[in-house]
Amino acid sequence: MFSEIGTGVNLFAGLAASEVHVWTASLDVAPLQTDALAELLSPEERERAARFFADRDRRRFVVGRGILRITLGRYTGIAPEALQFRYGRHGKPLLAAGARWHDLNFNVSHSKDTILYAVALKRHVGIDIEHVRPDIETDEVAARFFSVREAAALRALPAEQRVRAFFRIWTRKEAFLKGKDDGLSVSLGDFDVSCDENARFLSSSMRASGWYLRDLSATDCQVAAIAVEGTDWVLRRWEWP
Repeated sequence: MFSEIGTGVNLFAGLAASEVHVWTASLDVAPLQTDALAELLSPEERERAARFFADRDRRRFVVGRGILRITLGRYTGIAPEALQFRYGRHGKPLLAAGARWHDLNFNVSHSKDTILYAVALKRHVGIDIEHVRPDIETDEVAARFFSVREAAALRALPAEQRVRAFFRIWTRKEAFLKGKDDGLSVSLGDFDVSCDENARFLSSSMRASGWYLRDLSATDCQVAAIAVEGTDWVLRRWEWP
């Protein structure tokens, strides 16, 4: 059903309704690049950046928003600094670019210095990346936030496998919730996902009907997943710039 049909660098790539594009970028760039990206931000985004206490966090926010603007500008043909965003009822960012691009959907997630952008046409999409923390109390957190089925599956694993399995569950669930229009109002425990290497929904909940999960290639320190609405799509991976 799904295939990964190539990687490369092509900021001018077209986007078919049958494709989902995922971009990977680093948030740690040279100061001159950060300054240039800051020029693309709206006054509201600059105000948000100024509220960060740590300089590193402020710079990463500027870079992340600047790259988002450039990336979406390539798809829409709109100047990056002219793009306008709106936010859904539960805070999901959306593109307010006029009727021509009302079917363009995107989602963003970052962990430390890595940021991922998912872009799709005529289908909702959500993405999540997390830094693997070996000190996390998997059983305690799972009992609080995951479904009973997921928590039991984690406890059944050997101790050395639980941390990575925990983050597989977390990223898959977060990607789905971020992709749905009302997803941020749904509890993590309202539906079940797998914890093994085969990303999938386990519950028959109507909330997850018609959605599909896929893990994204990650490092030993990171885990990532994407949730996409509908079938018959192919995933294309790109490195920014």
